[in-house]
Amino acid sequence: MAPRSKRSRRSTSSQRATVEESQSVPQSNEINALTSGQKFLLQMVSSRVVLSEDDICETYTTIRSDVGMGVSVEEADKGDEEGAERIALLKEIDKCVGAINGLLTDAGFEIKLAVMDKGARFYVFVNTQADTLAKNFGSKLTVEEMGFFSAGVETIIGIGLEEENEITEDLDDDGDKDSGDGSGVGSRGKLSMSKFIGLRTSPAALVDVPTVGRGGEEDEEGGGGGGGRSSIVKGKPISAKRAEKLLEKFIEDGWLGRGNRDNLVLGVRTYAELPDLCRNFGLNHLPQMVTLR
Repeated sequence: MAPRSKRSRRSTSSQRATVEESQSVPQSNEINALTSGQKFLLQMVSSRVVLSEDDICETYTTIRSDVGMGVSVEEADKGDEEGAERIALLKEIDKCVGAINGLLTDAGFEIKLAVMDKGARFYVFVNTQADTLAKNFGSKLTVEEMGFFSAGVETIIGIGLEEENEITEDLDDDGDKDSGDGSGVGSRGKLSMSKFIGLRTSPAALVDVPTVGRGGEEDEEGGGGGGGRSSIVKGKPISAKRAEKLLEKFIEDGWLGRGNRDNLVLGVRTYAELPDLCRNFGLNHLPQMVTLR
């Protein structure tokens, strides 16, 4: 592979300092059994959550030259066709990630390999115990903000399904409908930022919130019960300014991605961590998610 520039080395060193301060890596006796190189790779993936193939290759190569990784695979022959060195490196990375996953899974996390459109590969740090929208976002978002995100995901998936149906009808000269399984690369849907922000006032985004009175218990249908009164507060839309900031954060954290003309698309992290939400909105052809072992 081509030698990395001094500027690139400085950039990676800076990333290392940031990662070493990160508290996102789970601590356990199993994790402590990893080599120093494997720990650093885990820190990098867990702090950034989503790493592209290019990013992980650069990071891995730097770590390997500095501290070693504790795994190796057969090197590519110099006479191999172009790209063989890259293939060998990816095999070594996958083997290293598999070794990390072997010790990481018991802590409730794993690194998944996401195979996207046209074979693009991403490595995603996934919380395997968080199987709902609320659990994945934790206390970082309000109910209204999660409703806004969910409404956007539903809209993007809906747009993608409509486009697929149109393509199927155009290509199906015999009148036989496609099975709907798709190509296995996720949603075709795209949504402009302005239209996404506009969803903050849509019914799908306005989540009703139950409140509890002095008695400390919710009453069904607002009736008797534990002496307290409960009511349903109608959801209020978040501000346009807040919605815009949220979208930038969703992009930064990998929940959303930027498509052509700055349209928003579903991000790798949404496919990896919220597959049930995607399926609930009708998306059955999720990208391939591989747990390396």
